[in-house]
Order: sequence, then C-alpha cells, then structure tokens
Amino acid sequence: MHTKSKIFAAARVRVLEKGLKSKTDLQRLCESDYEGALRLLSDWGYGGEHSQMADFEKRIDGELKKAKALMQELSSEEALTNAILLRYDITNLKTLLKISLKEGDAFNDHVNLDMLNSLGIIEPKLMQVMVSQKLYPELPKHIAEVAASLHEREQKPSPQEISVAIDYAYYEYVLKMDNPLVVEYFKAECDFLNCLALIRLSSIYKNNTDSLKKTLENVLMPECEITKKNLLNACDFIFSDRKKAASILLEKASVRLTKAIKPHITEDKKPYLLEIEKENYLIEIARKGKTDMETIAAVLGYFWARVRESEIIRLIITLKRNDCLTSEILERLSETYG
Repeated sequence: MHTKSKIFAAARVRVLEKGLKSKTDLQRLCESDYEGALRLLSDWGYGGEHSQMADFEKRIDGELKKAKALMQELSSEEALTNAILLRYDITNLKTLLKISLKEGDAFNDHVNLDMLNSLGIIEPKLMQVMVSQKLYPELPKHIAEVAASLHEREQKPSPQEISVAIDYAYYEYVLKMDNPLVVEYFKAECDFLNCLALIRLSSIYKNNTDSLKKTLENVLMPECEITKKNLLNACDFIFSDRKKAASILLEKASVRLTKAIKPHITEDKKPYLLEIEKENYLIEIARKGKTDMETIAAVLGYFWARVRESEIIRLIITLKRNDCLTSEILERLSETYG
C-alpha cells in the first residue's frame, strides 16, 4: 500500500508558501481603487480559471477549492483533515437547519444550493437530504445527535440557539483530535470566541449584570484555558472595574493568551480589535508547523494560511467596494502566514 510521505508533503508546502501573498502585495491591493484591486487580482491569476471574473467571490472560492484539494492530496491523516474541513459542513448544516425549522414541510422549496459552501466533505445536496429526513448518518455521532435533537424540541429553537448548539458540538468533536497543533488551535479559538461574546454582550447589557450572565452562559463555547466560572464571575466587574474583571477572567490563562486578551478587557476597545487579535493568535499557532517534517502540521498550516489570505482579500475588496479609506482598511487587517 502506498503511504503518503510527510517529508515530501512538508517540502512541497515550503515551495508553495512562496506563492502566498505578502504584506507588500496586500498593501498594494489596499492602495488601489476597487476596479484597480480587481485588476491586480487578475494580474496575480488569483482564482485560477475564475481569475478574470468580475465576481471576486468565485475567485476566492476557486482558490480555496485548490487549497482543499492540495491538503487532501498531501495529507497522510484523512480523519484529521476531514475534521478541519467538517467546519464548512457545519456552516451548511446550521444554514439548512434554520431554514428547515422556519419553513417546516416547505423546507426543500426554500433551499438554494448555490448559497451553501462546497469546501466540506459532505455534498451540499446530501446535507439537504439529511436535514429533510432529520437523519445524519454522514456526521460524527455526537454532532448528529445534537442536530437531530433540535428537530425534536417542543419549543422551536431560535437561529442563535441552533448556531450555538451545532458549533458547540463541533468544537467538542475537534478538541478530541489526537493532534497537539489542532487542539491548540481550536482551544485558542474557543477562548477568543468566549471573550468576544463577553465584550459584545457587555456593550448590549449595560450595567445589567444578571442579564449579561444569563445570556453569556447560553452562548459560550467549550471552556479551555479560560473557564466558564471565570467568564461568568468577570461579569460582576466588567461594568465597574475592568482591570479586576480581566484579572478574574484570565486567572488560569497562559502568559501568552493573557498578553493577547488582557488589553481588550481592561480597556473599552472595539470588538473588531479583539477579532484581529484572535486571527493573529491563530495564524501564529498555524506557523508552528512550517518546518515540521514528521507530522502533517505544515500541510494544515498552509491550508489555514490560504483561508486567512482569502479572508483578508475578501475584506479588502468588500471595504474598497464601500469606498472605505485605505487607512481604515489597513487598520482592520490581521497578520498573514508568511
């Protein structure tokens, strides 16, 4: 039986990394006007066969499909790469569940497969069939059970409840993967998402600690370095003493995570700044495997790099289309993989 070589995969990725867009490339994109930015993407050949299309979403989709195919080609651990790709199926599942629970028997009449993501491991049409039949044999057991349970609730779940339940089940699944890099990546993602929930909700429930706690508890992802107890206890001080709130929140967090999150708790900063901090933190984790020849870390890191690149390009083009200033766009950009 042919065994995929981790050394070959890592070496190939090192070559491909040279094709990632640099900070200078992205700055050029920012400094162009909307039409100029699209032309620059075309000059780069970004999007492959779709590189000349006016619809830049198709260009991004084309690049991500290539990144997915490469990861599947080079990976010697199918279960692990499938777990990474499963998050795109999770997005489709949430979308379809919301339609199903809203439209009932008319569900299939309201599904447009073109709006679904094609980067997962389950064909969107098959996901539609599973939601329609309320049976999920293609999904990991626990996620399937959670999805099925949403159909059975006496009181129809809200869109937010659907998202929280399915996302929580996915994170529980991927956090059990036997790969330190993947676990570290998704643990950090959960910690940042929980802190973002605290910040966003505290701006909604101004000085209403009880409502803040109740709502926050209902939207939290699995606890990792930052415990659920500390998140809820921080609510008691987030309105009156932000430094104390940060101290309680980050009591058991690592120095590295504390350094990233603390300024956003102690100061009343915009939530998008913590979003950028999250993306920078995650890409730093992804970089760890760049030189690893003994695992598929380099392959995973390159895939995450391509995803990050696409998100940055989408952000730049979207803001350009809305006539945002170059300085405002640059302020919102996160770090790249290179």
